[in-house]
Amino acid sequence: EYKGVGRKEPYIYKGRKYKVEGFIKDNSPQAPSNYNDSSSFSRYFSLDAWFKKKLKELPAGVRKTFPYLICPKASKSEKNKGCEELYWEKDNSSFGHHQVDKQRWEWLGKEEQRIYKKTGKKISLRAKGNIHPTVKPLKLGSYLLTIGSQEGDIILDPFGGSGWMAIVAKALKRHYIVFETIKENVKIANSRLLAEKTLWD
Repeated sequence: EYKGVGRKEPYIYKGRKYKVEGFIKDNSPQAPSNYNDSSSFSRYFSLDAWFKKKLKELPAGVRKTFPYLICPKASKSEKNKGCEELYWEKDNSSFGHHQVDKQRWEWLGKEEQRIYKKTGKKISLRAKGNIHPTVKPLKLGSYLLTIGSQEGDIILDPFGGSGWMAIVAKALKRHYIVFETIKENVKIANSRLLAEKTLWD
């Protein structure tokens, strides 16, 4: 039995288990921590105490909107990088567009009026590039992954969207697992990932 002699953290280790009952003075959500501070990576952590301390270090504009983090949208160039060759036709699906292969077009003479070689029908293109409605800035993702993970960690994104988290994970040398059910989003995410390949591979 080891009772934490020589350590700051009070605990009993017995039978391959840690026992902390009776050592934590106040484990309520309002408690600053066992040590009345914002704690550390190695012991009982109080998020409230951490926020109270760190809030003072933020710029005045950020403190006004806390706890909400407001950041600029992804720039047009960042959003469309890798998606320059994606063209979309308007349809009645829930997504609103489907991809058109531009290699199978023929021009009809009018702006954005084409005939699709595959079906022979006329099409009117409604969008080009990354049409995902809520593309997040890569800088925001970099901030979140830096404070929440380390190199070599596995990042799980169950809602892949435009692929922003996968791109950031790749840049920061994290592994990633991404789920996405909308095929248009999958195409966008893959195109963006391929465009970033030469930067850090």
